[in-house]
Amino acid sequence: MNTNGWSVARFWNTEVLRELKSVLETIVAICDGRLVERTHATDFTFLPVTERS
Repeated sequence: MNTNGWSVARFWNTEVLRELKSVLETIVAICDGRLVERTHATDFTFLPVTERS
């Protein structure tokens, strides 16, 4: 998906169930452009859209 022009945010199901407010705040931060860096954590991965050359 990322190579086709989509940003990808992946959360563990357990995080969505236990920390819904934090998950939603993260999604809003992505949509607002406040989270733009590639992020890898144990419970979350964010791959922003990459520029095509």
